[in-house]
Amino acid sequence: MGRVTARRPVVRLVDGRAIERPDTLAVEEPLQIRVGPAVVTTTMRTPGDDFDLIAGWLVAEGVVSAAADVVAMRMCVDELNTVEVTLAEHVAPPRPRAFATTSACGVCGSDSVVEVGGALRWRPADDRVRIDPAVVSALPERLRSGQKAFDSTGGLHAAGLFTAAGEVICLREDVGRHNAVDKVVGAAVRKDALPLRGHILQVSGRASFELAQKAAMAGIPVITAGATQAILTAILAVVRAGDEVIVLEPCYDSYVPNIELAGGTAVAVPLTPGTFRPDFDKISAALTPRTRAILINSPHNPSATIWTHADMLRLQEILAPTDVLLISDEVYEHMVYAPNQHLSAARYPGLAARALQTSSAPVISLVSPKQQVAPISTSLSMAFPTVGLEARPLVVSLSPHLTLTQISFRSHSSRLFSLAQCIYSLAFQEAISTVLNSP
Repeated sequence: MGRVTARRPVVRLVDGRAIERPDTLAVEEPLQIRVGPAVVTTTMRTPGDDFDLIAGWLVAEGVVSAAADVVAMRMCVDELNTVEVTLAEHVAPPRPRAFATTSACGVCGSDSVVEVGGALRWRPADDRVRIDPAVVSALPERLRSGQKAFDSTGGLHAAGLFTAAGEVICLREDVGRHNAVDKVVGAAVRKDALPLRGHILQVSGRASFELAQKAAMAGIPVITAGATQAILTAILAVVRAGDEVIVLEPCYDSYVPNIELAGGTAVAVPLTPGTFRPDFDKISAALTPRTRAILINSPHNPSATIWTHADMLRLQEILAPTDVLLISDEVYEHMVYAPNQHLSAARYPGLAARALQTSSAPVISLVSPKQQVAPISTSLSMAFPTVGLEARPLVVSLSPHLTLTQISFRSHSSRLFSLAQCIYSLAFQEAISTVLNSP
């Protein structure tokens, strides 16, 4: 069946010298799934917990919902990486897929979002779970502490199932983020634990349409994920119809769709060719009375360019006479080539006073000269640090009235991109706007 990791020779360049040494890599191998004699799909995955992976995939496909729905699973001794599943007589088999599923994205078996909604056995929106913001804030580190394969490879995603109090129930790793979720859900259904009411699904990276669908099919009411969702939350909180948002191109591919989803218009300003440095003359020329925000990214995706101290001071100078907000995407702050140093917008008073900052933790920081304030709603707690100090995170607990199915299958049902993202945005939009617009 293979191993989770493998040792391979690599060549490292150190001070201009080539040094050959072994390195530990994450393993990816195909897994063929049969139901009876029929092959229903072949997926790429990290070996390990394969029965959990298959059971979770069958839950997401709407095939099984209880342990008794699966009579047996066995590894085929005559065919490597093949599992044969025997379903109970009352269970209809899944539709075969005409294509392989990669580790990058497991496209769900449904033809439409409406079909996904109709396949739900349980309504996460009926779950009255309440979650302390401190629990949400602690989940990324609790997930990270259990990622043993990631410690040695740096190359695997993870998913963790937690109670509302933050107790870990199950944690799985895989090169595919959707596989990790399937493994967690599969472990639960094999223990007859579905629906997973009152639980939280924490994932190590960004969420997606399919991860939201998988959570909904398992009855999970809350997902917490990475900074892509935090960026969308910030945009939907401050951008309204008719607003303009300056983006520096090339840019991360979620920025423009997020701005358009909020009803705004993305105004593209090209970075300097070759160096990918900001062109401040062009940025100044792009500012209009309709400019609501400027979105910057340092370290930059995809060039790895880092904004310098002079860059930050120049941006501060340009924005000083305006009320334009700054959305600062700093999710790669730990990926810096020496001797460069990442400089956060939180270090500059003129930027900090107008900044919404996202970092590598799945949180937003609102950086402001205001003093610390009490929580402004039951679903949101904020802290405003003194200017110049490291920003403290915005931590959130979803309201039971703004949960997965209510958000996903209502106003955004025709846009797959926004399905999972809206979980993070609609619940916080009014709260963030209230603070930004307060005296």
